[in-house]
Amino acid sequence: MAPSGLGKFAVRDHLDLIGLAKHAWAAGELGEQYQSPTNVTLLRTASDLILVDMGSGDRFMPSAGKLWDNLKAAGIDKARITKVIFTHGHPDHLWGAVDELDELMIPDATFFVAGAEWDFWSGDTATQGLPADRAGFVTGARRNYAAIKDRVKLMKPGDEIVAGVRIIDTAGHTQGHVSLELAGGDGVIVGGDALTHALISFQHPEWRPTADHVPDQAVATRLRLLDRLATDRATLIGFHLPYPGVGTAERKDGMYRFVPTT
Repeated sequence: MAPSGLGKFAVRDHLDLIGLAKHAWAAGELGEQYQSPTNVTLLRTASDLILVDMGSGDRFMPSAGKLWDNLKAAGIDKARITKVIFTHGHPDHLWGAVDELDELMIPDATFFVAGAEWDFWSGDTATQGLPADRAGFVTGARRNYAAIKDRVKLMKPGDEIVAGVRIIDTAGHTQGHVSLELAGGDGVIVGGDALTHALISFQHPEWRPTADHVPDQAVATRLRLLDRLATDRATLIGFHLPYPGVGTAERKDGMYRFVPTT
């Protein structure tokens, strides 16, 4: 994903901008823009190839839209993808579903969207509370949802997409945001945007980024998820965490820290 401005972590409530600058410095983000990776997860089962989110395509930011080239470079034929699970309807997760002609990039796949998320973006209140510069998010979400409507299956937390891949509730970043829980070992959680920054989300989960639609709920979700990750020693795959976005959470000095998997 292309660089996005520090405005993503701008003041909504009581965000300490001095603290933000220190965290940005510690993370190596020293310029005027915050570099946000995008890690798209691909799951392989005995009978399915499952994509979790589809990136933004080339309509959101000029350096985005590389997913299909990267899959090809990895030797993966996108036509073999059977299922797509969307964590939520923000551009960098959903807009890659269609090409420049609004045709599906994977026309034979089945698409899974949380019912609460579908209802939010399709409803009359979708633009309420969104900053004016994000009104286009609603237009884009509706365009992409319209493209997949004949191949969509609505889901809810607790549903299994396939054996061992279960939906969990991580609402707050958006009204219907979900994550995935993968069975086996200590467990793996594909977290979408539930935790978006390797320092801020872990050390200050109570901060309220402007990207969160329901800030208080997002804070509660982060705290609950961090506690679970640290207690269960589960592996996290974060969409915007440093590439490849894989690591664990551990408690440290009354907070948490992200420990990348080496």
